[in-house]
Amino acid sequence: AITMEWHGYSENKNSSLARALMVSTVITSKSILRGRDRLGLKVMPIGCGTIYKRKILEDVGGWDYRMIQDDYELGARLIKLGCKICSSSSPVFVEVPDNLISFYIQQTRWAMGTMEVLVNRFYHIINSKAKLYQKIEIIIYLSQYIPIILTFIGGLALAIASFTNFNINLSLPILAIWVSALVAYAYIFIKASVKMGISIVKSLQALGRLSAYTVGISPYLLVSTIKAFSKSRTYVVTPKGTRVRNNKIGLPILFFGIIFIFSSIIYFMRGDIINSIWLLYYSIGYLYTFIAFVKGL
Repeated sequence: AITMEWHGYSENKNSSLARALMVSTVITSKSILRGRDRLGLKVMPIGCGTIYKRKILEDVGGWDYRMIQDDYELGARLIKLGCKICSSSSPVFVEVPDNLISFYIQQTRWAMGTMEVLVNRFYHIINSKAKLYQKIEIIIYLSQYIPIILTFIGGLALAIASFTNFNINLSLPILAIWVSALVAYAYIFIKASVKMGISIVKSLQALGRLSAYTVGISPYLLVSTIKAFSKSRTYVVTPKGTRVRNNKIGLPILFFGIIFIFSSIIYFMRGDIINSIWLLYYSIGYLYTFIAFVKGL
């Protein structure tokens, strides 16, 4: 099979989210497809952007319609057979979400789908003809939403601790590494944005909105990941190019935002400046996302 390079587009030219997703789609496509291929890692098929040999599809029995991420699931079976999946720089254009609700639907479905593949096709990966380091990397790749979820769980634990006598202190060196990673990604994002003809100011606005939305829906990513273990899970296909209202996600996002900002104040009053700054930063993503939800952005 051969994967092509995804290029995002949107009919909504004024959406900062769509603008951010168009940039991140190119960055992600070049890293998880062409980048991993060049490193000798196993490339997974990506949705409509993959061309397959007909005989191979017949040999593995085609797609499994019962799986959410049927492209990743098919990839796991192809890898088990020792099939080669390559990447190319040929573009395929895909429409990206342009509002919070569409983004929420897409990301929660993907979080559920990647974990479902990891759980149900773990045997295929472990018993594939791939090398040990390739198998480990595939498992890490399919766990791509875990860091976001662990950040939420860690932030919640830190917030709860502020209301008790239990002490949790963030490590300054680890925090410095984390900030460095954010700065590095921001540089890559802005560089890619400018190359696509987007100004630095609009790039920063887009990156800020995408980052805030990702933080804001973190609790839902956790729930969706847990649902992957259920046989009765349901999901919705991402609506694109149309406005969709959902009145259920706003209040929980606001709740967590309030919890995090109050705990930040408590840590500040105690003199725990590092904890306070991090929770203040983290709370902003939730509060911003709630405001965007109310405005229907």
